[in-house]
Amino acid sequence: ILLMAGSAASYGENQSSGNLLKSNGFISGDENGNLNESAPLTRAQLMVLMAQLNGVFDQAKNFEGSGRFSDIDYTYAWYGSYIAYAEKMGWTAGYPDGTFKPSGVVTDKELATVLYKALGYPVKDLVFDKVVADLGNKGVQVSALS
Repeated sequence: ILLMAGSAASYGENQSSGNLLKSNGFISGDENGNLNESAPLTRAQLMVLMAQLNGVFDQAKNFEGSGRFSDIDYTYAWYGSYIAYAEKMGWTAGYPDGTFKPSGVVTDKELATVLYKALGYPVKDLVFDKVVADLGNKGVQVSALS
């Protein structure tokens, strides 16, 4: 498995990784269908992507719970329900100061940590500074290009 966030790798003639994901129904782009592949992936966008890739997009979109992050408006922010769902599922824990930083650019370690948790690996075994290499040893190559 290879997941690259914020990149436009090419597959086949004139088909980027984003277009490949879009053509197979994994992602839909922004409200206009644009993939914006040259823009870095934000932490909020990653939670939406994780819901899509895990087949729970509608559940996450319509999730009515709230989370603990002080910088998320769970009622009005377009990403609020996705972040609350991701927190409930254990995919994210945010930052020690109680924030999520939805506009923050996803780093390799953050992407790998979310994948590690979403793939069901034991959190007790997760070492943040080694998570990219640990996933690589499990056959999952991660790169979040910012």
